[in-house]
Amino acid sequence: MPPSLDLYVKLMVTSGGQEKIDFEYVENIDGSPYCSPNRAEDIILAEQGQLPETFVINEVYPNPFNPSTVIAYSLPEGTDVELVVYDVWSREVARLVDGYKQAGYHSIVFDASHLPSGVYLYRLQAGSFVASKQITLLK
Repeated sequence: MPPSLDLYVKLMVTSGGQEKIDFEYVENIDGSPYCSPNRAEDIILAEQGQLPETFVINEVYPNPFNPSTVIAYSLPEGTDVELVVYDVWSREVARLVDGYKQAGYHSIVFDASHLPSGVYLYRLQAGSFVASKQITLLK
């Protein structure tokens, strides 16, 4: 059973017209931070101020999920980013990110409460990097 998300906060600090911090935090109903196992190292590195060395799109956790999950990705450099979710017929069902993002560790909540159960693909395009992964929504 996926965690029940109670709190979602996104903090962006702008200085001199440039985005300096892009931080997203998700909290479970019990107050504990929500973090997939593959995000633990990213969070530690981000807290230490270290930037990722490569482009990465992480597996979602939980998977299968209902009704929301967190998609995390890493950018070694600032670039235009598209993060899009597609159904099995290649129809776009959600555009989660569409714009410039600073280098760093990023995550976003995908709320699929309006979608039917099924298999979906999420695709990250960041500069010339492109990667897709599969997720399953069970209601």
